[in-house]
Parts: sequence; structure tokens; C-alpha cells
Amino acid sequence: MEPSINGAGLLISKRNLVGVLGLAISALVGVPAVAAIPASERQALLDLYSSAGGANWIYNLNWNGPAGSECGTTANPSPWYGVTCDSANAHIIGINLSENYLIGTLPASLFALTELQNFNVSDNNYCGGDDSGCSLGGAIPALSTLTQLQGFSIDGNQFSGSIPALAGLAKLQGFDVAGNNLTGSMPSLTGLASLQGFNAGGNQLSGSIPSLAGLTNLQVFDVHGNHLTGAIPALSGLANLQAFYAFGNQLGGSIPSLTGLSALQFFNVANNGLTGSIPPLAGLASLMSFDVDSNQLSGSIPDLAGLGALSAIDVGGNLLTGTLPAPPATLAANGSVLCGNALTATPAANWDAATGVTPWYAACPRAVSSINIDQFALTGSWFQPSTGGQGLVIEVYQDNAGAGAGTLAAGWYTYDDSASGQQRWYALQGNGAANGGSYPLLIANGLGGNFNAPPVVGANVVGSATLLFASCTDALLTYDFSDGSGRRGSIPLIRIDANVACTAQGATPAASDFLLSGAWFSPATGGQGFYFDINPLQNLLFAGWYTYLPNGAQAGGAASERWFTLQTAAFVPGTKSLDNIGIYSTSGGAFNVGGGVSTQQVGTAKVTYTSCSAMTLSYTFTAGANQGLSGTIDMQPVGPVPEGCSL
Repeated sequence: MEPSINGAGLLISKRNLVGVLGLAISALVGVPAVAAIPASERQALLDLYSSAGGANWIYNLNWNGPAGSECGTTANPSPWYGVTCDSANAHIIGINLSENYLIGTLPASLFALTELQNFNVSDNNYCGGDDSGCSLGGAIPALSTLTQLQGFSIDGNQFSGSIPALAGLAKLQGFDVAGNNLTGSMPSLTGLASLQGFNAGGNQLSGSIPSLAGLTNLQVFDVHGNHLTGAIPALSGLANLQAFYAFGNQLGGSIPSLTGLSALQFFNVANNGLTGSIPPLAGLASLMSFDVDSNQLSGSIPDLAGLGALSAIDVGGNLLTGTLPAPPATLAANGSVLCGNALTATPAANWDAATGVTPWYAACPRAVSSINIDQFALTGSWFQPSTGGQGLVIEVYQDNAGAGAGTLAAGWYTYDDSASGQQRWYALQGNGAANGGSYPLLIANGLGGNFNAPPVVGANVVGSATLLFASCTDALLTYDFSDGSGRRGSIPLIRIDANVACTAQGATPAASDFLLSGAWFSPATGGQGFYFDINPLQNLLFAGWYTYLPNGAQAGGAASERWFTLQTAAFVPGTKSLDNIGIYSTSGGAFNVGGGVSTQQVGTAKVTYTSCSAMTLSYTFTAGANQGLSGTIDMQPVGPVPEGCSL
């Protein structure tokens, strides 16, 4: 969030600035022996004291003194508190009564002070909730007679009604009516060539933002938090503009060109209904914060090169697409927002740092992949290094759901979400389009089966997930369990082994042992099986074996689940039979939490492929809960044989 800048406050008339200015003038010129302000000006001061509860002000020194004392006298040179007079003590030119417990209204006669230059009664709201009679409020009197006015600040009160016309106030530099209950439309700003700061934020104004043309001295413009509609006016020619705030309205149309606004530091138009693209930001060398969150902007994020002062950018909650531009090195950690768009999920460490999320798209359910996700070549083993000892082995059935639409199935080997360290596994499955970016998946488990024995176990849906592939080697699993555990989150994943055949465009892999990878099972023991990952580039065979306790049906529930991994680095490409594959058991972990795991070899296995659709696995357990068990499993692929597979 960017620092708050108040237009009038920054420039001329916030709080004590008016009073300091006035006192400085008096100190320079001295105090004449005889004061001579007009009776009408004295009466305006008396009316202000009466209508705004002067007797209860925090500071009211010398107020209601005799005629001639308003600007001070030889005997008592102090003017009435907060009052500043001109050098001849002939006119009132300043009133500063901010934060002074003014309760009531402003009298109409106050604006008979035709020489008034600065007026500040800000922050006189002492109400809580629906209290009344505890603030300065009512209508703002007409200002048209105050042709010398330079600063006007009544922010932080309970003024109501509309903002009066500002026409003719050619010397006005700062105007601050923020944080009141003002309604109606905004006045015209035409002709206010001296205006440097305008703040009407936090009211209930409606209608459109008036033209800002000709306001060449404007530095701060703030109309946030109203009910404004229409388009943002052109900002061209506002070479001195430093801050533009129009967030929290109902504005439509496009963001106007920002070209030439070399002094612009803060730009915030979030939470509107803006459409179109984000305009080029080139040349905005002073820009520190840029916020267009929660609109309907489309297109891509423009180039950020040359924005050497930019510390935060928020483009969340729009319809933006495409790849991210390179971020400026000046972006602060955790200060930027990208989610809520359909941006391409490409790994970028600098954006990770700027958003405070690794990867930056981890919390972005609408992020899309930069690759074709309907390709068998995404099949393989994936994990998060910080939570080693758990992960997924997946298979993509290319075009299984129709041309250009694949089916993804995965086995997720993990642990209980308590401190028990007990093994748990889940099956994930869903369809996704080639250009859809991600696979929406159901999460299911199987309960009450027996190790390599009947009964056939059905699937119980326990949640949903999305698997987004940022590249052929980076993915993001977002999960949401509905089993009462409250588990919800995301896991950045990488391939455990080398990419064999995946490309951004997606292509059918050449015939190789890699095509023997995927899910295999025995129909006689449905509800349990294997996911194989065979990598001929590295001579690796890895598999997840998803099964149960030998007496799992008796144990029942999630406690019946068991999983093993099969691993060897002795696979020789072209081999159809491989012996002495290690069987490993891992325990002691916790769901999506790193550390605490221990792994031991508990047996060996032999795999023999007789065709692309038939395999035999023999196993012998020499340790662990299954010690002494041995047997053979005849298996077939769970889904269709990958195109190009041959033996």
C-alpha cells in the first residue's frame, strides 16, 4: 500500500501549516497600535465562535475580546487564537482551528472575509458510531466571494450537502474536503490554474470526475471512496502530477494515457469497473506505486523497464493474460499482487520475491500454463524438495477425453495430517484441455483393502485439486479436502528426474522405454496398484506402490493404507526384464510438512514386460511389516497404451 498523500495537506493548508504561515507574516510586520478590521469581519469571527461552540474549544485565547483585539494590540500583541491578519491588520487572511473541538456549523457570514487566504478547521470530529452533536458539520457555505483564497481544509468532519462552486477562485492552491458526508456531484475545476492539491476522498459524491485540463500545477488529486461513475478524464498536460487516487468508486471506461507524467509517484484506481488495457508506463521514472486491482482490465502487463523508483505494483483481480515482464529491481519484498488474472504461470524468482509467494502463481487459481498439457510426456515423478519423502507419480492419457483433451491420473503418496507419521495415499483424476492450463481433479482414497488380495476396493472422494503445469519441469498442486480435516493449500512441484520428451507445443514421444511408464494394476485386486516412471535418459526406474496392510480389511479406515516405492538406477534401455529392484518403506512424515522421515529397504522386486499391455511383477519382502511375504502380480495398464509404444 502506498503512503497516503493529502492534497491540501501536502501543499498548503493541512493542520498547522496555515497558522504557521499566518504567524510568520505577523512576526515580520509587527503589530500596529490600532487595529482596523471591518466590523463585518469581526462579526464573522464572533459568529464562528458562537456557531461552533467556541466556549468549549481546546484553545480560544483572546476570542470575543473587544473590538480591535482580533489581530492583537500594543498592550496584548497576541491575536485571537488561530487568526492571522494582513501586514496592516486591516483584514483577516487566515484561520486555523484544526483539531480544536469545534462542534456545530460554519456561519454564512464567515465568508464575508473577502481577503481570506487560508482556512483550516480540519479534524474536528469527536463522534463515535452514530453520535450527534459531537462534530463540525452542516453545509459548506458559498465560497464564491473568497477570491483571495489559497488553502481550504475542512477534512475529517461531518459536513453534508454538496461541494459549493469553486469558479472564480483563481488563487486556490489546496482544497481538502475529505472524510465528510458530502453528496452530489463534483464542481467544475476549470480556471483553477493555481490548484496544486484537491482531496474529496471518503465522501458519498456521485456523477463524474470533472475535466482536469489546464490544471498544470496540480500535484495531488484524490477522489477515492465515493460513488463516482463515468470515465477517468484525460491526464495529459499534468506534468506536475505526483499522486492520482480514484480507487473505490464505480468508474468505467479505460485508463487514460499516462505519457508525459514524469513526476507521477502514486497511481491508484483499484476497485472500479475499468476496462481495456493497462497503458504504457514508459517514461514514468518517478513512479513508486501502481495499483489497478479489482477491475476488468485485459491484455498483458506492459513493459516495466525504466521504472527505477517502482516499489509496488498491484494488478490483481483483472482479466490480464500473457507472460510477465521483467520486474524492476526496486520492487519491495511482499509488496506486489499478480493473482486473480489468467497470466501465464512461468517461474520467475524476482516475482516470487516481489509477491512474497513461491512460486508467484501458487495462490493464483486462474493462472494458466505456457505449455500444452495434453501430452503423455508430462508423465513421471513429481515432488517438493522441502517435503522429501512424499510426492506424486502421474500419467497423462493424451486425447483420452477427445481431440486436444487429456486425462490426468496420479498417485499421491504422503502421510497423516497428525503427528502420527502414518502413511496415507490418494488417487487424483480429471480431464483438461491442451490449452486449458491446468487439470481440475478429484481427490479420492481407498479404504479397507488387503495387500495384494481381494476385495476390490472402491474410491471415496475426499476433496478436489488443480494441477497446473508452469513448464515441463515445474507444476503447482492446489488442494482442498472435504473430509473434515480442513486441509487446503498448494504445493509447488518439480520433476524428480530429467524431462524425457515434453515440449511446450506437445508432441508424441518417440518410441522408447519411457512409454512403459504410467499406471498399472491387477483387475483381481482393483483399488490398489502401481505408477511407474521409467527414464531411459538416466537409467532410472521409479514406482509408487499404492496398497494396504496384509489385514487391511480388518483394520479398516485410513489406517489400512500402505505405500512403498520401487527404485533402481540400473535400468538399461531396451531391457524387458529387470531384477533386484529395491522396495523401500518410508515413515515418520506429516502431510505436506518437511522433515522427520526415515526410509529403509524392505525387499526386492523383479519386473518383466511381455508387451506394452502386459507386465509381471515379482516381490520378496525381507523386512518391515510385510517381512516374509512374496508373490507375483500380473498387471495391465489402467488406461489406454500410449501412442508409439512397442516391444
